[in-house]
Amino acid sequence: MRITISIISIILLLTVLTACGRKQEQKPVQPVPKDTVAVAKPAIQPKQPVKQQPKQPTRQVAKQQPPARKGTIKEEDLPRYIQPLQPKIQRIFKQRCQVVPMQGSMKITVVFASSGDVKSVAIEPDEKSSFTDSFVKEVKEIVESWHLDVEHEMKYSFRMSFYQ
Repeated sequence: MRITISIISIILLLTVLTACGRKQEQKPVQPVPKDTVAVAKPAIQPKQPVKQQPKQPTRQVAKQQPPARKGTIKEEDLPRYIQPLQPKIQRIFKQRCQVVPMQGSMKITVVFASSGDVKSVAIEPDEKSSFTDSFVKEVKEIVESWHLDVEHEMKYSFRMSFYQ
């Protein structure tokens, strides 16, 4: 019985070795014209579709102001709508400080018309503040560009501090 198993094992081994040792016929390669672009195809096609990685959540960009319908902003809600608009003024300050050193605080008073447009802007720098006239003018222009859908004409004052 041992001899039979050994003979069968030898025959299987020889069959495997013979199959591995055979040379496969190779087809001759045809020359490709110079202006032809070759595209390589993968030698092995996957049997299952490749799973895509789940998308990473994208970083949300802060909006300029929360959405509001016409005439929906109440006076007590104004700080919530004004605060997201202030970083633009801070960015302008940082840019202008690179050229001319400035620092201090200012009180900004804005009056919104019932249409939502800015009716007037008053800027009062503190006594110890040092701002260029052009920076104060830019702040005023930025605030004048704001539009909030207020219920009625509203006045709002806030303070901003600027330091390097």
